Amino acid sequence: MSGNLFRKSILPSKISTYLSKTLIIITVATTFLISSFLIIQQTLHFNKLNQQKSTEFIENQKIYIQEIVKNEIEYIRHQNEAFKLRTNSKIRQNVNQALLTADAIYQKYKGLKPEAEIKEMIIATISSLKFDQEYEEVFISRLDGKGVYYPRRPGFAGRDLLNLKDSNGAKVVLNELNFLQKNNEGFLNYAVHSKINPESAPNEKITFVKKFGHFNWYFGSKQYLDDYFPSFKNEISQKLSSVRFRFGGYVFMNQIDGTPLVLDGKIYHGGLNFLSNADSTQKMVFKQELEAAKKLPEGGFFFYKWNKMNETVPSEKCSYVKLFRDYNWLIGAGFYLNDIKQSIEKQQKALFQEQENNILMVLLILIALLFLEAFIINRFNKKYNSDFGRFFNFFFSSQTSFKQLTVSELHFEEFKRAAVAANNMIRQREETEGRLIEEEKKAKESDRLKSAFLANMSHEIRTPMNAIIGFSELLEDDTQDETDKAVFVRLIRQNGEMLLNLINDIIDISKIEANLLS
Repeated sequence: MSGNLFRKSILPSKISTYLSKTLIIITVATTFLISSFLIIQQTLHFNKLNQQKSTEFIENQKIYIQEIVKNEIEYIRHQNEAFKLRTNSKIRQNVNQALLTADAIYQKYKGLKPEAEIKEMIIATISSLKFDQEYEEVFISRLDGKGVYYPRRPGFAGRDLLNLKDSNGAKVVLNELNFLQKNNEGFLNYAVHSKINPESAPNEKITFVKKFGHFNWYFGSKQYLDDYFPSFKNEISQKLSSVRFRFGGYVFMNQIDGTPLVLDGKIYHGGLNFLSNADSTQKMVFKQELEAAKKLPEGGFFFYKWNKMNETVPSEKCSYVKLFRDYNWLIGAGFYLNDIKQSIEKQQKALFQEQENNILMVLLILIALLFLEAFIINRFNKKYNSDFGRFFNFFFSSQTSFKQLTVSELHFEEFKRAAVAANNMIRQREETEGRLIEEEKKAKESDRLKSAFLANMSHEIRTPMNAIIGFSELLEDDTQDETDKAVFVRLIRQNGEMLLNLINDIIDISKIEANLLS
């Protein structure tokens, strides 16, 4: 019983119900499959896009801090060039000032005082000149290599300095003389051991020399860049400590010997050294920093834990560091991953909201399609049932009437074609029935005529038969004379011939009806 109900519910007896249920089942199943596919696709796309966006976000942030570090290194490089130019300009300015002063003395007392006295006056005046820094000094030497005046080196006066060597073994005076043989003035650079810190200061000495033009002298001044370096380093530290960027980012700067210069966004003035007196965590982080900076010329990234500014709890951090080789400075910047995660979570929330909106839009479209399909099915059922009803009424009424279907009132082309065929059938049946009625009439008339014909024939046959029988009986009478008997025989023959002709006519009529006689 339950099986029959199930079959009836699945396979209903009505075609319209069957088609409607089939379409609804197919539509619901298709909608479910499409919705599931789209939701799964949206979910996979969301996860992929989420991962991609997270990766892109972190990569973009890494590129961002890399650009910040490169910009700061470019700024340091530019300032370094300016620093050297300022140093060169200062040295040149000091030499020119001393040379102009000496020339003014020479021009004033030339011819008025002995040459030796003028020389002493010039030396005394040069020794008394005051410059911005105490190490900004001017020396005087002869073009034959003998010393004239060297501040804090009185023993060089009158001494042959051609073989004098500096701490690196360079014959500085000989180099100066060789240079002045081709030039009136210019700079000479020497690499030396830094007096401050060989790991972090510029190992360079700059000398500017210029011919005096009198007494076969030349003036010069030599300066060690590390004499000017502390002020330059402080200027750079001030600049880098002021850099701030998104997510609480800042720039740090350390020396490769472990001395921090800019720490946690501030200039560091303490005695911390990451390699000697720092805790194990700081020491490990600095070693990572050194390894990342020295691994590739363009620098590198490293991950570690470090406390945020004004916080004591360490957080995951990614930094980019690059070595400024001129001074062995480690310049770096980083971002905290938890700050990035917050931004990524906001981004994920926006993506998730977008995914929900897309899925909702898909479901709304599918629901709208279902309603549209239900509307179409309903209209189909109405038209279908209407056409079927017309056909059912037509078939029931056609048993007793010849009423035809109105083709224009039907909706479907198949029903219209069937209606045309049904109308032709009705017309043929009507024509056939008309012919049958006519034939029936003819048959009845024919039957009537046959009955009349038989009645008439029976009368016609009875007349000669009566004559034959009657005259035959008379011939049996012996009382009759021969004349009468001859008459009777003649009459019998006449009536027999008449009967024979009548029988022949009946046979001919039968042959005509049987189409055996033309």
